This record gives sequence, structure tokens and C-alpha cells, in this order.
Amino acid sequence: MENEHYAFIADCLADPGNAAKQQALEQWLAASAEHRALFEAMKMLWETAAQLPAAPLDQAAGWEALSQQLAATAPAAAIRTRRMAASWWKAAAVLLPLLIAAGYWFYHTKQNSRITYTALHAKDSLVLPDGTAVYLQQGAQLSWTRHFSERHVQLDAGEAFFRVAKDEQHSFSISVANATVKVLGTAFNVKTRAGATDVVVWEGRVSLEGSHHKSVILDPGEMGVTGSSNGEARKLQGDYRYRCGWANNDLVFYNQPIKLVLQVLGAHYQLGEMTPNPKLLGRRVTVRFNHLSAQEAMKVLDALLDDELIKLQDTLSP
Repeated sequence: MENEHYAFIADCLADPGNAAKQQALEQWLAASAEHRALFEAMKMLWETAAQLPAAPLDQAAGWEALSQQLAATAPAAAIRTRRMAASWWKAAAVLLPLLIAAGYWFYHTKQNSRITYTALHAKDSLVLPDGTAVYLQQGAQLSWTRHFSERHVQLDAGEAFFRVAKDEQHSFSISVANATVKVLGTAFNVKTRAGATDVVVWEGRVSLEGSHHKSVILDPGEMGVTGSSNGEARKLQGDYRYRCGWANNDLVFYNQPIKLVLQVLGAHYQLGEMTPNPKLLGRRVTVRFNHLSAQEAMKVLDALLDDELIKLQDTLSP
């Protein structure tokens, strides 16, 4: 069981950007004081190993570095209980050789090491080191360098909504297989799949650059796409802000066909496919569903359509 604890802590220390792991760690730490003591011991060992010089890997030198670290922290260590000290040294005996190797590897690779996050649940989320919030559809995969000094991420697959933390000194960019998204504003949606990418702006401005380094500037509601035969980015006509509603629970439709509105609502609220009565097919609506329940949204839409959804409910097949 203790070996499992060591492996669990090491996994969390090695992947600080993984929100799911860090949440699990917080819950584990809150369970007992012994867990917290073991974690502090492991964390000190981990940091000691990571700070070892890049000279040839030498376990004797590693023990010397650990001894110096212990000497520097002796006053604080003196107030620990015997049980905590026993856990400290037990962890050291078991894990120090491994952590020395890990620290040596980390020293040489930390500038290029990457963190990869894969969304395991619908509407997963994480916060990047600069404070940028990201919401991901299930299966989406995002990666970035550990140091994150350039505020650059790569969306390897799937769909994600970004609410970028403002930083006038540093731009924010996203790479996908066939394009680069450069942020001139704050919130937008990116969806990438084999051979194609689309970007919809919720607020602010975004630059979408295709494979030939020609870009288009997108304003709120606008969609840019890449994936044509020439690889260039182009802008589509219309307002596509509803494409962001899955992430921010704010569905905005501007002059959209009722058929499209029902399709989006059916998917968003998991109501299934809804086909409107032919009488409504020519209707276009402008409406906003801001953090509404499914029942509230349908009531708003019904009122907007002069109660046609209720009067003709027998022809509105879910």
C-alpha cells in the first residue's frame, strides 16, 4: 500500500498541470496528517533531485546533496514527530535513487518537456499556468511546454473553448495540425479534426493563419476555417456564436433558421433530434438562452414562435 502511495505522489508531482490528478491529490492530503507528512517528504526529495547538477549521474553525489538539504532544514525538521521522520527516511531509502535519475533527466529536458492533457469526460476543464481557462469536449487533447514562457499550446485533437487570461506583454497562440490561432482578444472556440479546423470568436479578436501563412482576422460571432485544398484560412458569412454555447452555457442565435436552433438545443440539452412542423421551416429567429434550463429555453422559444411549438406539438417529434 505504501509503495502505491509513493507512486501516486510521484505521478502528481510529475504532472502539475493535470487538474484531475491535482484534485485527487488534494482529496488524498485532506484524508490524514500522515498523508500530508509523507507528501512533504516526497516533495522535498523530488525538488532535491530536480536541482542536482548536470554532471555525470552519481548516486553518492546525490546523497551528499540530500545531506546538505537536510542540514539546511534541520531546525524545522526537529519539531516533527518520530512517526513523520520515519516516513521521511523510509521514502528516501526507497525512492532517492529513482528521484536522482528523474532529477537528472528533468535538468536536461525541462526546457522541452511537455504536459499533455486528455479530456476524459464531457465538458472537462483545466487552468493553464498563466490563468487561461480551457473547456474541452470529451476526447480533446491539449499539450504545452512545462515552463509555458511563450504562452503557446497545441490542440492535438477535438474541440476546446479558451478564455484567455489578459497579458499585454505576451500573446497567446494555439497550434493545430493545419493552422495557427493567435489571440488578439480573450474568448473563442477551436475545433480540429482530420484535415480541417474551425474557429469561432465569442469576444475580442482572433487571427487564424493557414498553412501558407496567410491569415484572416475574426471578430465576435465570426467563424474562420482551414482545410481547403490550398490550405488557406477563410472567413464564413454569418453569426456562429451558438457554437460556443456548449462551454459557456450561453447560446446566442442571430437570425438563424428555426431548424438549426432546434438541432443545437436538442444536442445541448440532450433532448434528442427535434424536427419542426413544416409551417415553421421558413422562420428565422434571434434569441439568447443564457444559463437556462431545457424547460426554460423551450418556453422562451415557444413564446417567440407565437406558441407554435405547443399548438403543433404533435408534429414536433423528439
